[in-house]
Amino acid sequence: MPRHATNALSVGKRLLALRIARGLSQKALSQASGVSATIITRIERGAIIEPSLGTLRAFARAHDVTLDELAGEDDPDSAKSRRGGHG
Repeated sequence: MPRHATNALSVGKRLLALRIARGLSQKALSQASGVSATIITRIERGAIIEPSLGTLRAFARAHDVTLDELAGEDDPDSAKSRRGGHG
């Protein structure tokens, strides 16, 4: 599988995990982000392997995370540990 497809699937899985952790339905995330529920479903399932930067920014804003956190590049708990913060 191409590298970009693996990364995109990871973004979809991360989006799904964030949405569930925050107790949001796809409809609620759609309303918060301005991205259609259909697009959200397709990204979470890996049918859209390269979401646009604008779409990713909308999701990051809706979840109050950075793009790096959304992509799984910067785990907030790891960053706290590196800075000496707690949980």
